[in-house]
Amino acid sequence: MRLAWSATKPAVSPRAAVLGLALWLMAGLALAGEAAVATSVVGAVSILKPDGSTRVLAKDSKVEAGDVVLTSKAGVVRLKFTDDTQITLRPNSRVAITRYGYEVDAPDKDEAKFNLVKGGLRVVSGLVGKRGNKDAHQTETVASTIGIRGTDYALLWCQEGGDGCASLGVPVELQGGGQPVPGLYLTVFDGAIYAVNEVGSTDFPAGLSAYVRNRASRPIELPRDPGLIREFQSFDSRPGVMVLSNPAAPGACLVH
Repeated sequence: MRLAWSATKPAVSPRAAVLGLALWLMAGLALAGEAAVATSVVGAVSILKPDGSTRVLAKDSKVEAGDVVLTSKAGVVRLKFTDDTQITLRPNSRVAITRYGYEVDAPDKDEAKFNLVKGGLRVVSGLVGKRGNKDAHQTETVASTIGIRGTDYALLWCQEGGDGCASLGVPVELQGGGQPVPGLYLTVFDGAIYAVNEVGSTDFPAGLSAYVRNRASRPIELPRDPGLIREFQSFDSRPGVMVLSNPAAPGACLVH
């Protein structure tokens, strides 16, 4: 299966690369109101508020637009947003909820903008992006801006030194010093996504995995999922159940 690439597909213009969490605080990105609730929490997870304060994130804790969610080396959290979007953060991750808005009777006001600053996440999309503005749901990364088309997908940003990416199975040409080379790795489990950067827009259907080095690079199709399915919590069909599939707690099962 080939990647479908287009230099002209309309989408929101990609922003500059992430400069750090301090930039988010200075930019005044917070929007009032609850965005999500933590449905499952394992290990240490915290929230960085727009005013610079931090607090521990526990099960049933509320998360607001403007918050940055941080997981520790053994921390994992699943968030459920008001539109039924579900996001799971793996250990050692930082994700900013840049903007979020969902009103049942106002689909034209839908908005879900996330920024993967570090680590990885898995997303099962909800109503935002499926009604009204189809580009309302986007995830920003250093390499690309990710949009959805009714989707279950995972992203993992690998930095210099591995940062928990050593277990990925990547082709020889994407290995360096025994580690996957830095960049964005992605897998689409259901639906489809598109990625926009400086070289154009690329469509990724279900079952496809790819690597994007940076915003000036076209994606490289991978022969198979490099292991992202193992890096995140599986979305168990039983309410309140989260099955761990990460190295911190292999095979564990939490029931809340």
